[in-house]
Amino acid sequence: MDNVTTLSNGVRVASESLPGPFSGVGVYVDAGSRYENEALRGVSHIIDRLAFKSTTKRSADKMLETIESLGGNIQCASSRESLMYQAATFNSAVPTTIALLAETIRDAKITDEEVERQLETADYEISEIWSKPELILPELVHMAAYKDNTLGNPLLCPQERLAHIDRRTVEAYRTAFLRPERLVVAFAGVEHAEAVRLAELHFGDMKSTSTTSASKSSSPALTTSSTTSSTTSSTPSTPPQEKSRLMSKIPFFKNLSTSASQSATVSPLDPSHIVPHPLDAPID
Repeated sequence: MDNVTTLSNGVRVASESLPGPFSGVGVYVDAGSRYENEALRGVSHIIDRLAFKSTTKRSADKMLETIESLGGNIQCASSRESLMYQAATFNSAVPTTIALLAETIRDAKITDEEVERQLETADYEISEIWSKPELILPELVHMAAYKDNTLGNPLLCPQERLAHIDRRTVEAYRTAFLRPERLVVAFAGVEHAEAVRLAELHFGDMKSTSTTSASKSSSPALTTSSTTSSTTSSTPSTPPQEKSRLMSKIPFFKNLSTSASQSATVSPLDPSHIVPHPLDAPID
């Protein structure tokens, strides 16, 4: 990105001015399955499916109509290390698009019915993936490679966890991760001054919260990414990752070992340091 500005509350704004009739807009959250603690295990798999549903300003049907009227493409996806709300749209629709992204991030209703519907969908999806070896094999290989590392946390929600996820669990996840210091708002095809103005308009009033120094150091700094490998290579104090039930289902992976003298060198991130304070309280 050509330009990066940090707002007063910690939101980072990145932009690159590109020619052409289309622009890209995205909000990227420092979240994902590697940051989950036991209370939130599997929620990253569910949270992206709750994007662009009902909000405090419009119904789910109205949200869908508004998205369709924009043309282009808008979506939300989760990974092990990020939650991505992004869109490709006409230049003229950028203000409306970023407003919709902000609305689904900040003002989502998250009703019991919406959560239950997405849990049912996830249950079917997980069953389908397990029935197709070519789909589940990459996940199992990844979990085996990083079995003593938070990167080995399952990307798919463990099926036994679905019964323990409800609206309160989802809200706890949102409270923990949807914080200004964990957000990057990025634009491609938009002048930086306009990008900063739009980000300030829609995210500038988010309240920054004090977190532990370890939490702050875990956020991906766009300008210092080249130095992170040297600062995270110390011996981790976090206990080994609990053995996954997914792994135990496949004899080959259950007994997998390597000739390497030590585990993968990617430094584990201690979820107790990364996940902010709202999760310290039990979720009823």
